[in-house]
Amino acid sequence: MKASDGQRARIPTLHKMVDLLQAFTPAAPQWKLRDLAAELDWDPATTHRFLKALVDIGMLDADDELTYRIGPLPLQLAAVSTSAEPGWADLMRRIAEIAEITRLTTQVGLLAGDRVAIIASQESRGALKAAASLGERLPLHATAGGKAILAQLTDDEVRSLLPERLPAFTDNTLVHREELIVQLQDVRATGMARADSEFSQGLYAVGVPIPTGALGGTAALVCAGLSRTFVPEQWDQAERTLAEQAAALGGGRLASGLQIEEASA
Repeated sequence: MKASDGQRARIPTLHKMVDLLQAFTPAAPQWKLRDLAAELDWDPATTHRFLKALVDIGMLDADDELTYRIGPLPLQLAAVSTSAEPGWADLMRRIAEIAEITRLTTQVGLLAGDRVAIIASQESRGALKAAASLGERLPLHATAGGKAILAQLTDDEVRSLLPERLPAFTDNTLVHREELIVQLQDVRATGMARADSEFSQGLYAVGVPIPTGALGGTAALVCAGLSRTFVPEQWDQAERTLAEQAAALGGGRLASGLQIEEASA
């Protein structure tokens, strides 16, 4: 077999490893072999083979009862990644400040395949403590962070990333890709993405893009909390604060659309 043939043969194996690792989420941080095999629709022997390989390299860990969880290697790599990124400490400081000013949960989402992954989060001091857990992967079309990310792509890139029919989570979810693309035009024009009870009933969120390349990928800065109906002035403050922070971060393709207003006395 040629070397190129061997490389092609290994690609499906790598994809299967990624599929397995992505089964570990904040909602399901640990798995038993048979439960994971059923979740992935794999046979137990295949699942065990991949689990053993991932444990051997430190990607996963297993206790005496063979319950599997994320191992030390991803944590080490995450530490290296964040320490090597000069803007990370500044970004963490900013999201803490935003959460303090707005009293809303503030998060950073990064494009990960066809989802937005929450890579940083600061809980609010308000009633809603978290919009999504750290490490959670959310749908792009039903979240403010997802829309802020999609708005940084071209329409053709959005079409290649998302199916024509999108899954519904609430009655407010946009389920037609072309309707979403129309909405993204407004996001590009204003620099602000919004999601009102589109992923979870009663959850409102606003998001702005993080400049391309600031985190090594396409990202968004988001504030999330209870419905805008209850505290509209809080959301006005959140939009002003996010716009200011987006401008301070250097803007992205959407920077010209951000309207920064003076905070009311």
